[in-house]
Amino acid sequence: MDRVDIFTSILTVASGIFLLYSAYYRPLIDYQRGIDRLLRYYKGEKRDLNRKIEERRRAIEEKSRTLNSTPDILKALNDTCKGSRVVIDKVVPVDGNPFKFELHFITDYRKFIKILSEFEKLNIAIEKLSIDEYETTPDNPKNAITIVINVIGELQMSREARAEILDSVIKESRRDPFQTHELDGRGAVNRAINLTYIFKLSGVSLNGERASATIDGKRYYIGDRFYDKGVVEDIRSGKVTVVKRLKGGDVEEYFIGVRRRLD
Repeated sequence: MDRVDIFTSILTVASGIFLLYSAYYRPLIDYQRGIDRLLRYYKGEKRDLNRKIEERRRAIEEKSRTLNSTPDILKALNDTCKGSRVVIDKVVPVDGNPFKFELHFITDYRKFIKILSEFEKLNIAIEKLSIDEYETTPDNPKNAITIVINVIGELQMSREARAEILDSVIKESRRDPFQTHELDGRGAVNRAINLTYIFKLSGVSLNGERASATIDGKRYYIGDRFYDKGVVEDIRSGKVTVVKRLKGGDVEEYFIGVRRRLD
């Protein structure tokens, strides 16, 4: 076989390979490229669809936050406080307004701030706020809190507005309402336990030889035993002091004051 025949054979084989590539392999490559383009297209469509679904979900969620009936409002309040492990003691309608309520509950500072944040998400505004001592223990002090809330629909209470309310409460008080212990007249820390919101002091009489106080409908005099808390040691206008003497000479002090009300 001469060189011409060899060259001719090579051309024939190359032509066959080219024809095979054009007839079978090239279409497969084009098909794969088409699949890749289609896949990229559907990935884009999927992203757009997921975005629309998320927007729709958020719209439904925002709509569901608009409380427009008393049962919905009460359920939202209960769920919010329950989620923060706070029990609402009392709910009172205000001025016949179906969207305004006065709430009474007892909690610590952190849970109270959490509840405020959740109320903001529900478009609930706080119109009035009153904070009183409830339990002045060193480790976990609690406060009796009364707030008037108003469900305001789409408007939201700003952080600045909430901060302003808290500041006003603190300024009107003799001390920070969330301070663990109050200070006595000498500026020393008074570790007495506040029972104002456990027992109700309804009246004090300083007339006559013996001062007396009416607590939960019962009259007490200095020296009387007050449940398991000890003995009534002092009765003044708006405050009753109870002292319990423990073994070893230690003294445990309690006091009951007049409950404050919202203006």
